[in-house]
Amino acid sequence: MLSSKKLVKHLQVVDSGLQMEWMTVAKLKEFLAKFKDGPPTFLEKHWLVPSDTATYILRNHNWGNRKMRDRKVFEYGDMMKSRNWSANSTTVGFGANGRLLDGQQRLAGCQAAKTPFPVGFCFGLADDTFDTIDMGAGRNHEDVVKSLGAKYPKESAVAIRWVEWIKTGNALTRKPAYSPQELPLLWDRYQDVEHWVLDARKIVSRTEPWISAGAVAAFLYVFHEIDAKLTVRFARAWQDGTFGEEFLGLKQAQSHLTWLRAKKNIKGGDAYASARAGLLILAWNHARAVQRNGRRPKVFWGDEKFHVCPHIDGGPA
Repeated sequence: MLSSKKLVKHLQVVDSGLQMEWMTVAKLKEFLAKFKDGPPTFLEKHWLVPSDTATYILRNHNWGNRKMRDRKVFEYGDMMKSRNWSANSTTVGFGANGRLLDGQQRLAGCQAAKTPFPVGFCFGLADDTFDTIDMGAGRNHEDVVKSLGAKYPKESAVAIRWVEWIKTGNALTRKPAYSPQELPLLWDRYQDVEHWVLDARKIVSRTEPWISAGAVAAFLYVFHEIDAKLTVRFARAWQDGTFGEEFLGLKQAQSHLTWLRAKKNIKGGDAYASARAGLLILAWNHARAVQRNGRRPKVFWGDEKFHVCPHIDGGPA
């Protein structure tokens, strides 16, 4: 905390001598309680935020936010510490539920610099306001899904797109790409895919990582809708590498991917991604066929199939 003498000098630099009050933790709690039900309310003046208040906000109100940009935090903190930060038109914004919607990097800069900074405040914002804040910051898929409440945003951002591609027969082409702005709709439809993320992580960590955990979770989610018990056994066999008669198709799929890399020099790009998805669907169909009548179809993926998605066996077992 700056001494009174240094504070006067600080205020003269950062806010042209304007009179400001401290936004203490107690004062912040008062405003949060007062405006928790909205409507959006902008405080009339700037407030001086000390580092302990910044720390309190980041620890208790900063959930579901986008990824912290360390370079920005450093730049902001450096400006504050050198007393070059001026009060401007931006605010620290809170949702009606107390969630910090805007200002995390400025607050992190204040925390790092251990120096107060002047800023305006807004309380009682609707939660969907977050989608329009700082749109020029290049928010990615993971940022958006995290803001929607995902527990595993990295994998979930991938998984919800894969589920839609699988269900619409576009698993091989992975089209449309789905921009970050389109993810809330997919999240509303498929957020339960998160239940498969931990299993997917285990599969990827204990087998050759030829497919992402997000994609694995998506396939398990779709398969589970068709046959829950078979999917549990399918996931266990995939994780442990104990395929048995029922899941030899999964073993064949992984062997064929190795062959594609070695013999066809297909190690990435659209062709390899298509082969991964197609072979996984064929492995599932193999397990379904064995379960149904003991038939063991061959799992093969020729060059001509790279953009022809096989039908997923979802009929009666």
